[in-house]
Amino acid sequence: MALEPNVATTLSDAVSGSGIKDTFAQPIIERLVKLGQQLRKGSADGSMLSPGDVLTNLTEELKKIHVSSGGAVMNPLLHMPGMNHDSQCNIGPNV
Repeated sequence: MALEPNVATTLSDAVSGSGIKDTFAQPIIERLVKLGQQLRKGSADGSMLSPGDVLTNLTEELKKIHVSSGGAVMNPLLHMPGMNHDSQCNIGPNV
């Protein structure tokens, strides 16, 4: 998805459509989207990165974020005891 045009709009529509907004991950996602847009535009001298190079750069940036945050790039509430991602009622016994 990172290499698709209008990725910011696509992600915004997905958040709106699902009704789920992860305020923990949102800044990380926005940072990666902006970086991806900058990398796809190319540099001032007109040189552009290949899609593979853009993806490599984005992957490396995500790894840096992961390390600098102590591995916390995902909402810690998702690992809360009793959390069931497949349930309508996400907290409680996994029945």
